Amino acid sequence: MSAPWLLAIETSVADGAVALAAGAQVMGVERLAIDRRHAAELFPAIQRMLNAHRIRAGELAVTAFSAGPGSFTGLRMAAVTAQMLAATTGCAVVAVPTMEVIAAGVSDAASRRIAVMLTAKRGQIFGAAYGMTRSPSGDFDVTVEAPPGRFAPADWLAAPRSPCRIVADTATGNADAESRDAPKTGRGPVPQAEGVEWLIGPEYTAPRVEIVARLGWQRFVAGQTCPDGPIVPLYLRPPECEEVYEQRRAAARERRGE
Repeated sequence: MSAPWLLAIETSVADGAVALAAGAQVMGVERLAIDRRHAAELFPAIQRMLNAHRIRAGELAVTAFSAGPGSFTGLRMAAVTAQMLAATTGCAVVAVPTMEVIAAGVSDAASRRIAVMLTAKRGQIFGAAYGMTRSPSGDFDVTVEAPPGRFAPADWLAAPRSPCRIVADTATGNADAESRDAPKTGRGPVPQAEGVEWLIGPEYTAPRVEIVARLGWQRFVAGQTCPDGPIVPLYLRPPECEEVYEQRRAAARERRGE
């Protein structure tokens, strides 16, 4: 008898993917091109994956999805898909923070602190820090040291985090930031911060669906599933249209002297 089946969904970034796993063992992956990442193509991709392994949707024990931060559309699509599968099949749902997925992707057998920096709009970055070790079997021992949040780049970089491995999509996590201490790309230490190693570029910050599956399985086994009710991704900021609306309201109040 095979281990319980797990479906993993990664659509927080442009190049999405779905994976099917038997317990902790990934059995297959299907990549989603940018123009195929919308819901109309996600369900057929899931169905093809299930058909390839002769699995019915009702046999899924759990759906794990990359919960953000990331693309609003991609996160919402993954959450809605997971919730629909839960409603129709009775499977559990596990939300895996995207920055935890990224940190796990650069972890190794050495216990270390891994900080993640991702560019956010309006002069800010998304940041999180984890104590992370990867066992020879592939399991991750994860301790959340700083939960995902939105920060000014200077504040995030000034926080004590040595020794540490920092993985970032750009040198500072924000193209407009003033700090230029980090290397522009690649891998290596920052001279001004002893014990800090930088891993910079999309090859390090692209979340992998295989890791969503592994972390999702670990959370499922630990009983860390989403409660009944609406499943809300980890957006960390409101949609841009809401931000613009609030700015205009604030400007109007200021003009009225309120």
